[in-house]
Amino acid sequence: MSDDLENADVIVLGPDHADSFAVNIAEGLKSLAITAVVIDPNGGFAKRGTLQAYSTYGLIMSETVRRVHQLERFVVDRPIERQLTQSSPSLVISVWSQFSPAQIERWRGLTPGAMWVFWYPDHLANLGAHRVLIAPYDHFFFKEPFLVDLLSARTNLPVHMLADACNPDRHRPEEPTNEVERRQYQCDIAIAGNLYPYRLLVMEAIPEETNLRIYGDPRNVLPIRFERFAGALTGQYVTWRNKSLAFRGAKIVLNTMHYGEIRGVNTRLFEATACGGFVLSHAGLDIAQYYEPGVEIATFDSSTELRDAINYYLGAEEERRKIATAGLARAHRDHTHPRRMVEMLHTLGLTEKLGIAETS
Repeated sequence: MSDDLENADVIVLGPDHADSFAVNIAEGLKSLAITAVVIDPNGGFAKRGTLQAYSTYGLIMSETVRRVHQLERFVVDRPIERQLTQSSPSLVISVWSQFSPAQIERWRGLTPGAMWVFWYPDHLANLGAHRVLIAPYDHFFFKEPFLVDLLSARTNLPVHMLADACNPDRHRPEEPTNEVERRQYQCDIAIAGNLYPYRLLVMEAIPEETNLRIYGDPRNVLPIRFERFAGALTGQYVTWRNKSLAFRGAKIVLNTMHYGEIRGVNTRLFEATACGGFVLSHAGLDIAQYYEPGVEIATFDSSTELRDAINYYLGAEEERRKIATAGLARAHRDHTHPRRMVEMLHTLGLTEKLGIAETS
């Protein structure tokens, strides 16, 4: 790890586990022959490369760390500072909104030759108290055009639009190795993600006779009103190959977007298409900038449209196949992490320094 840090062109600050945003960014950079290392803000109390930070233990520790300053200095700041002092990157990308402005100010001093940027992968409703906006970053990247336009007009913050993406080396079509694995993921509809109330309310439009599978946090608990979905809970958090098997094994990958997605789109849209799944997604105001509805994905808006679309597409195998094939091609052509990283580096003026051709 120390050798990697010493040679790193880019440091990515964010959770370090399979299929995390930070890890996919680092892999995208590496595919461009740029050395990148992930530094996990949870690394002081959770095992690197695992989901331990999201276990009950991890959640208790995270909450405690945020409330007790001395503990935060010991299990968050010191491990990060120790790793930063071993490196001399040209760029630091933070995807962690919970860092305070004081932390970023202090850590910048440990990497005097680095440009510091923040790239937020979630919808704006999760920005919380949005104190990240007053942290001393050189640039801010958001996937939400509404927020970028608003901040550009009303503040002097250096903000830029940069959408989420897929990792083409990981999010790709995979085939089951045997019949048992094929049956494990075979279903009418697959949903991956947290079961927050708004998503559950949208899901009520799913016909009751549908063979549904829900992937995500094993600790997902259903309120009484939504007990009919209990049999669909798999208790499996899918990443990379298993995510592909889950999306490819479903006739329909249902992509419900949070109401906080005003003009932006979520990561699941890019990952599901990249895995070769047939995606039925909330429409979204700007979704046609990413995929052509009816050709590369299917869309719905109202609950009635969702129910009708499910009933129609479950019986339209050839149409599903054509749309999924077109969506896969579009994802791997236009919506990959390497392409997003070239766009970011061009915006930052770092393409030449990091050896990237402007036409990449």
